[in-house]
Formats: sequence, C-alpha cells, structure tokens
Amino acid sequence: MLIVTTNAIPAASDAAAMEGWAEPRVLVVLPASGWTEAELTAIQSRATVIEYLQPRATFSALMGDVQDMMRQTVRPVTGPLLFLDTPPVGDLSIAAQAQAAAGAPHGITADVGGDGRMKRLLLGEMVATSPLLPQLLDHLARREVDDTRFAQALRTPFLQAPA
Repeated sequence: MLIVTTNAIPAASDAAAMEGWAEPRVLVVLPASGWTEAELTAIQSRATVIEYLQPRATFSALMGDVQDMMRQTVRPVTGPLLFLDTPPVGDLSIAAQAQAAAGAPHGITADVGGDGRMKRLLLGEMVATSPLLPQLLDHLARREVDDTRFAQALRTPFLQAPA
C-alpha cells in the first residue's frame, strides 16, 4: 500500500510519481493543499482519497483513519507499505522505495523530521501484512502517541525478523 500526503505530491501534475507503486494507493489531502475538486475527482480512479479539513494531531491517528478507510475497500492487505509526507525525489523516490521494500520483507524504516512529524515510513511485506500491525495501530492511536514514539513502537522485537 502506498500512502502519500499532499506535502509529498503538492500538485496533481506530480501524481504520476504514484505509478511506481502497485495498488492500493491512498492520497491524504491535507488542509490548504491547493488541489481542486476536479483534480481530486480525477485521481480517484487511481487512488483512494482521504481529505482532511483539519490536520491530524499524530501519525498514529492518520494511520488509524487510513486503516479504517482501507478496511472497507481492500482485503486482504498484501505487499509492503510506504507512507511519504515529503517529496519523492532521489533515494526517496517511490520506485527506489519499492525496490528497498522488495529486498527487505521484514524491514522497518521510519524517518521523523526535525518538526517531530513522520516523513517516511517503509514497512516490508512481512511487517505490513502482519496480523499484529492493525492491533498495534489501534493501540497507538487510542493512546495518541507522538510520531517519534510511534516509530519506536514499530521496532519492537515482536515485529522484527528473527536473527
């Protein structure tokens, strides 16, 4: 699953970058994104659109919303998961991230920016499809953990590959 925000894809003309990831794809439209209703309607054929009128306080809350929305439309979850809240350029390109995920099915990469907000989350297929992940997401969302703690919680031993 690919989840990108309008911070990563600031204009509809940049949406082609999402094609480097297999479906499903989610576009999280943040307040004051600048995307028009026509552009959002057009992209709905290629991605599920979740539009926010107010910013979400934490990444765990956002992931809870995505999980709830996708639970209704996509079953079962297959493949790795990539979340981007930063432009997909260079090593962060969606194609580069897809290749990294393919090579690390147990991988967990979480980057929190200097502002304390999640910028990138890459979960290999074994982690993204774990039956424990939705329970962990629910648990963290209920406790409103900040993004740094969210990233730390993903690195717990029960989600890591055996040595």
